[in-house]
Amino acid sequence: MQGHFSTPEELASYFNDGVEILAYLQKKRTTYFSTKNVKLIAIEFPVVAPVHEDYPTIKLIGYIDLIFYAEDLKKYFIIDIKTSTRGWNDYKKKDEFTTDQVLIYKWHFAKLLNTDINNIAVTYFIVKRKIDPDSLWPQKRIQEFSPSNGKVSLNRVSKNLKKFIEECFNYDGSYKV
Repeated sequence: MQGHFSTPEELASYFNDGVEILAYLQKKRTTYFSTKNVKLIAIEFPVVAPVHEDYPTIKLIGYIDLIFYAEDLKKYFIIDIKTSTRGWNDYKKKDEFTTDQVLIYKWHFAKLLNTDINNIAVTYFIVKRKIDPDSLWPQKRIQEFSPSNGKVSLNRVSKNLKKFIEECFNYDGSYKV
């Protein structure tokens, strides 16, 4: 069966949103990305890592959107870019299924570099497709959000991921039915 998933009008709307986002970001780039004492380490950095020692065939596969290193702070910054119609509200920011992704990246990147996990900061870079033209306050196209990413949060994420694997997979990597 062949079908269309979007109309020409929807595609044009997404295209125009993208043009507006890029124009905003180009104009405000120094607000979000400093070049002083900061190096771009990677774009779309691949993460392929085992997530549970008892399930060696199960691997996490993901891509970290941006990684920077601040030489003066001796700290890495992981940035995950998300698109959203109008940004994230409090409910979305508290949704662990949404926010845990970047914590998993932090955990595995620290292991990969064999570095102190406290030397890695994480941020969601939320790109808004729509701006409310009737808003009483000025609005930005970009919203930044850093979820709680200390030891307690990282341990919770690791425990939940391992529990998920134990509930969904057999030791040989096959799915439980």
